[in-house]
Amino acid sequence: MARNVPAVSVEKILSTACELPYCKIDREEFLTKELKNRISPAQLADALANGTVNARISMNILDNISKGSIALETSRVTLISTAAGIPGGLAMIGTVPTDLAQFYAHVFRIAQKLAYIYGSKEIELSDGTQNVLMLYLGTMFGVSAASAALAKLAART
Repeated sequence: MARNVPAVSVEKILSTACELPYCKIDREEFLTKELKNRISPAQLADALANGTVNARISMNILDNISKGSIALETSRVTLISTAAGIPGGLAMIGTVPTDLAQFYAHVFRIAQKLAYIYGSKEIELSDGTQNVLMLYLGTMFGVSAASAALAKLAART
């Protein structure tokens, strides 16, 4: 007997992910936490005001912070996905949309952290941002149309 599983669109999953309370990264809080013991207070103030690259923070420091951030978010999403899959069997069908939303929330957290580490200002998780993130996700998953759109978008900025 086949069960009808409601279809869930990618847009809905991404929208839900962006609405999760832990999805949004506070730029100032994150950068302060990551940089305060690695650089001088004056350089930290410059990084918060003008971006990390403009503050001339060593690429070594920025790369180490990014690797740590990726490892942290990867371990979190793995732990949550594992816990969600514990019931197994048919119970997993109901957890798939939720699991995907939390997965993409962590992907968005990583994207925000990397953007802040390498000098971006505050990011709003608006529809426009979600569309750009979808292009990045499409590129990550090897979708050629997303790659072409991303190249055009990059050329305009």
